[in-house]
Amino acid sequence: MRIAHFSTVDAIGGAAKATLRLHRAWQARGAESWLVVRDKTLDDPSIIAADQPWLATMGLQLLRNISGFRPPKTKFTFDHDQERGVSLTRALRQLPEQLDLLCIHWTNRFLTKRGIRAIHERYRVPLLYVLWDQEPVTGGCHYSFGCEGFRRECGNCPLLEHPGPNDLSHQVWHRKKKYLADLPITLIAPTSWCRDKVRESSLFGQHRVELIPVALDEQTFMPGDRLAARTALKLPLDKKIILFGSSYLFEERKGFPQLVEALRQLRTIWTAQGRSLDDIHLAVIGSHGETLAGLLPLPATMLGLQKTDAELARTYQAADLFVCPSLEDAGPMMIPEAMLCGTPVVAFEMGGAPDLIRNRINGLRVPLRDTRALAQAIAAILTHPEPSLLSGHARQDALAQHSAATICGRYEELAKELCSS
Repeated sequence: MRIAHFSTVDAIGGAAKATLRLHRAWQARGAESWLVVRDKTLDDPSIIAADQPWLATMGLQLLRNISGFRPPKTKFTFDHDQERGVSLTRALRQLPEQLDLLCIHWTNRFLTKRGIRAIHERYRVPLLYVLWDQEPVTGGCHYSFGCEGFRRECGNCPLLEHPGPNDLSHQVWHRKKKYLADLPITLIAPTSWCRDKVRESSLFGQHRVELIPVALDEQTFMPGDRLAARTALKLPLDKKIILFGSSYLFEERKGFPQLVEALRQLRTIWTAQGRSLDDIHLAVIGSHGETLAGLLPLPATMLGLQKTDAELARTYQAADLFVCPSLEDAGPMMIPEAMLCGTPVVAFEMGGAPDLIRNRINGLRVPLRDTRALAQAIAAILTHPEPSLLSGHARQDALAQHSAATICGRYEELAKELCSS
């Protein structure tokens, strides 16, 4: 099997890391796998960097500085589907002339939709399009935040500063329709939430969609010595530790305000049970934590961004539970990562939570935005009479769905079916 993956970056960010794990899992199974990226940071010959000619890049930057050529301003991450001065000519020459499979991952600011079609026309093989967020099925937004425009033809996009019937979202939708909708694309949804968005989509609702979870490193994300982890992180050794985290804590969709409200209600629930608030401590992973610390109603340690998977695993190992108040999320990967480390999870009914969390067996999930229910769920898990059972089930359930070997095997079965049809 000869596979080419395309991703904006090779190892920075959740989608990039997950793509890299999948690429390497393919290699471990004996496949010839290459990863083509815009930005290469790793010394790996199987990772091929596209060229970014300085003259083309500078020319595009100059155009964007001229009024009339500037891309529309957006209120959240948005794929403008514009040329970025990237050339794939030399990169594609480093791939075999014949491939068996193409995998398009998170390629914002790297591949245009016309570029994806050109790649497919070069190789004429099955194409997998992996959803790391909602963008592949919308007119450019990475999350629609309740907007249902992607069910039609987009337009009047609420994430654009100047929306209109023929705005950027409408134009990008039509470019996707023109260049991608008739290709033999199989969409890969890592969670049932993503799968549902594909089925609702006016672009790809009739395409095949497969639910294949994210591949994780079960040898890194695994249970560890809790006291040793707490000591290393300078966390209290004798308290119940609630872990919360996100790369960007201030993102509205990650639910920080809802977490704060839930923790306020947890204080009331906890003291009503005759328990001391001194028994609870919050640990927070992510950027800008210091600016948010004053809003938290419980003592907290701000751990900042964890640079490696090993560091991230250690924070899960230190916690009694991981809480995920995400309001709009294709994942997050932190749910299965925490569970692989034996840490039960409390979350809103969003993203991957319904796929993994079994109530009172490995955690609890509650109705979206119900902060009272979230507080009650946190209290229930912290006071569970058999925490070791929760931990064991969390590890087993996450392992069954997210081990790299299992996930790569599912991709391999799908690839063989597509290649033989």
